[in-house]
Amino acid sequence: MIVGTPFTHTFTANGSPAPTFALTAGILPPGLTLAPAGVLSGTATSAGTGTFSGLTVTASNGNLPSDTQNFSLSAVTRANNYIASYGLTGGNALPTADPNGDSVTNLLAYALGLDPTLNLCCGLFSIGTILASFARSRVYAAPGPLQKKRTPDSGRPLCGRLGDPNNGKS
Repeated sequence: MIVGTPFTHTFTANGSPAPTFALTAGILPPGLTLAPAGVLSGTATSAGTGTFSGLTVTASNGNLPSDTQNFSLSAVTRANNYIASYGLTGGNALPTADPNGDSVTNLLAYALGLDPTLNLCCGLFSIGTILASFARSRVYAAPGPLQKKRTPDSGRPLCGRLGDPNNGKS
């Protein structure tokens, strides 16, 4: 199931009188409900940990035995739903947008599971600095194993000291 997209599944069972259905174990994703007629439906609002396991639906009609179905649901989030969940709209909600100016696009924040509205910093360096550094690096073939060399324009260190206006350069 995809977060933000309507979902429907119908459980079936036969019996007289007609059985009713109930969730007897586990927790459904937020936004989904199970109707007594056996219709599991709704629009998931959160993917949680991605898997909702240990779910059990029981069909019963007052005559023994009741019947059960064990199952799990996997939930995923699309990038546009993920971005919108942080309140971003218009141009700031585009996958290529960088609404907070930290050099991390919304799409990259989604891929890394990060909040696209926060200025992201990983200790001494930002993700954007890391990616920019890798983009400036080249791989050269040599008679031996491959060697990674920095190009002349990438002479500054990957990360400097916090508060250092020269960013590690002397």
